[in-house]
Amino acid sequence: MQYSERKRFVGALSLAVALCIGSPKPTVFGAATPEEVKAFLAKIQDANADARYAAWKSAGPLGAPTVASLAQLLVNETKGVAKAASEALNTIAHYASRPGADEERRAVSKELAGLLDAKQPQVVRVKALELLALTACDDCVPRIASFLQEEELRDDVRRTLERIPGKASVQALMDALKTMPEEFRPAILHSLAQKNAAEALDAIVDCAESPNKEIAIAAYQAISRIDGVPFRRPQPAGRMGAAIRT
Repeated sequence: MQYSERKRFVGALSLAVALCIGSPKPTVFGAATPEEVKAFLAKIQDANADARYAAWKSAGPLGAPTVASLAQLLVNETKGVAKAASEALNTIAHYASRPGADEERRAVSKELAGLLDAKQPQVVRVKALELLALTACDDCVPRIASFLQEEELRDDVRRTLERIPGKASVQALMDALKTMPEEFRPAILHSLAQKNAAEALDAIVDCAESPNKEIAIAAYQAISRIDGVPFRRPQPAGRMGAAIRT
């Protein structure tokens, strides 16, 4: 390498190092300061739609510290602000669910699970469940499943459990087959079928033997959709059983 070329190369390398050292550091996970959150929320509530759009599109890295404040904007009287807050929560949940971001995902899930309290507006609770279907892992399932007891939230909880992977969500739905009102059990059976929950087949067979026609039919439909073989064949009760046996 000629001296002049070497000099230019060393100079360029030194400049690159200086720029890297002097550049502001990117936002570290979970380190969004109160000032950053405040500035972001101001943009989400900006009167200009383009400013709101730019804000929610960039919300992902702000993560968990922003979730609770955004949730409160879901009931904002200005529809554009409520929409921007909802989209920002979507962005945060998807960003936290990216591969390799387990710590961030857990932090966002914890914030979302905290929004399920009965004191929260219904729209906030439903939104939290919608996003927990994307972010939640096994450790959030017991809290989510506990809200199956609330009739007006029950179906949203079921759909969330249906979408959460892992054994805990399957077990929660299996437990619900024993505790939920009969009119709700066909929906639970549908969710178990959607999850292809082979481990639930024996519990589903029990439902296929129910004298409740709707439960029995839903159970048979679930059995037909799950990849696996039940431990035993169902013995339907009443006239349905007689019809099948003949």
